[in-house]
Amino acid sequence: MRPSNFVFSLFAIGIPGFALCMPWTTQAHTESIYCGSASNGLGVNAVTTQPKQNACPEAIEVANAYIQLNYKREPVVITIKGKRWICRERQGDTNPYGECAMQRNPDEKVILTS
Repeated sequence: MRPSNFVFSLFAIGIPGFALCMPWTTQAHTESIYCGSASNGLGVNAVTTQPKQNACPEAIEVANAYIQLNYKREPVVITIKGKRWICRERQGDTNPYGECAMQRNPDEKVILTS
């Protein structure tokens, strides 16, 4: 085998192995960030891929809009800055809590807890 064929063979073997190591999609890591209190004193957490300075102002706004609707058990739709959020009460381990999930990206959430 000529040296150029040998290099080509190693290259051909290496590329498929490299492709198998690459993730097919890149998903941002979500984390829960404490944002402070809503207008009624409930704690507001943002479950998000965004940095705190971007996520928390919107999370507080979503939480306050949900509170104005009297914190309903059945799902309600809130629109904040063109984004639709589906909000409802969920049963926690001991106490219920409020949860709003962005309709377009349900991994983005606002959680209200006492």
